[in-house]
Amino acid sequence: MNYAEHLVMNTYRQGGELLVQTIMLVLFLPFRHLSQAKYIYLIVSLSTTVYSLWFYLQFFTPFYKIKFWVFQRSVLVWVATSIVVGFLASILVKDFLH
Repeated sequence: MNYAEHLVMNTYRQGGELLVQTIMLVLFLPFRHLSQAKYIYLIVSLSTTVYSLWFYLQFFTPFYKIKFWVFQRSVLVWVATSIVVGFLASILVKDFLH
């Protein structure tokens, strides 16, 4: 896969994650207490992670015949994406706060 294909793939994934997060936000609107916020954040984070792993599993399945390699590739891509996004976010927040 080239750069453009990865860009399109991750754009579709981000769109799906945004849809999942929006649905979760609407479902959790009645819970406005701060004590419940950490549980709501945990549920939204887990649902987004599950969606991302499912997305990558569906995407990489045609390229590998052995399911273990599909799962390994999916987890590796998800971890790498999370590290890069976290690194970039920390740089932006650091620059924003100072």
